[in-house]
Amino acid sequence: MSVENFLQAIKGGDVDSLRIILRDHPEYLEKANLKFGDGYGGFALNAAAFYNQPQVIEFLVEEKEVDVNRQEGVSGLWAALHHACESNSYQAAEILLQLGANSQLKTESGVVPYDKCKSGKIIELLSSGAGALTKKTKEQKIAGKWSLTSPSEVVYTRDLPEQGLRLTEIFNFESRRVTAITKDLRGGHLAQNILFFDDISDTQFVHQAHAKLTELGGTADASVIDRRPLNGKSPLLRP
Repeated sequence: MSVENFLQAIKGGDVDSLRIILRDHPEYLEKANLKFGDGYGGFALNAAAFYNQPQVIEFLVEEKEVDVNRQEGVSGLWAALHHACESNSYQAAEILLQLGANSQLKTESGVVPYDKCKSGKIIELLSSGAGALTKKTKEQKIAGKWSLTSPSEVVYTRDLPEQGLRLTEIFNFESRRVTAITKDLRGGHLAQNILFFDDISDTQFVHQAHAKLTELGGTADASVIDRRPLNGKSPLLRP
């Protein structure tokens, strides 16, 4: 099978064909010059992320032990998560994060995956736990420290030692938005995402934050969480 067949199997999400191709041509996993999209290039995992193929990603990372954060050898030092964000591939971004992708990795020009996002849904995904959550840390999401900063604002802070990150989420029930700040404890890099309540599809954690706010003496009304603006939209800020 040719490299073109290999790339087509990735694009089509054909894991069975990939197993056969890689059995005969294991060297294809080390090809860093696969071409996909409009001028993009990289390894098989980068292509799978670009084409939004979560099953292929899981196969490559878990079965073939491909490094989910690999950048070396890719033009511009793009990680797979950069390609998923660039192509608006939500399912790819989600599985990459679950498998341990680091949302703070920088390209050669200093760009993190968040900077490539074109979709509020993926921005929300990266903001939910600040975008470097493994399956284990998702299960531990309730662990952390809550503090009241005003009658209408509560802050939730937690460390993820395995990822080297400190995550801070600021819930403001007056402005109806969540500010998620990620600090890289190794390099000190900060990333910030802001989401309005209307742009969050699952507000369960916002309701939990309101319960904590009330418990700590806050006075904001819980009805603001699910209140929708008259035009059905709220602006999404990207500082």
